[in-house]
Amino acid sequence: MKKAPYYNEEIDDKAIFGSILIIAAGIGLIFGALLPWAHFITDGQGWRYGFDGAGRYTALIALPLIISGVYRFKSSESAGGIVAIILGSLASAIGISRLIEPRLIVGHYASLKLGFGLYLTVFAGLTGLIGGVFTILGKLK
Repeated sequence: MKKAPYYNEEIDDKAIFGSILIIAAGIGLIFGALLPWAHFITDGQGWRYGFDGAGRYTALIALPLIISGVYRFKSSESAGGIVAIILGSLASAIGISRLIEPRLIVGHYASLKLGFGLYLTVFAGLTGLIGGVFTILGKLK
């Protein structure tokens, strides 16, 4: 148990760990949207980045996710953890839907390879979800 910053409450190590995971997940979602999601080959070659499509939405999810991690780190309420679970699930669902059907990213091309940004997006979304669970399990006393 440690003292929460700016508060007289004690915070559980699970809540601290969960808050750190949530903040890291938000940062990962931003980087995932900036990195390539797919490489395609037709007449020429090209990359599709996260911001070219659904990555815009995952980047928008990142800011409230980071805020919920900071909020949960400084507060005794579990609302930040619940928000992180919802947003992490949503970001993961967007990334997994693109992993299952990669043609949604670039359409129909002769050759298609998935990029690192898509995998990072799915991993960051799952990390946010897990961080939310840890913050709810971590009790403040």
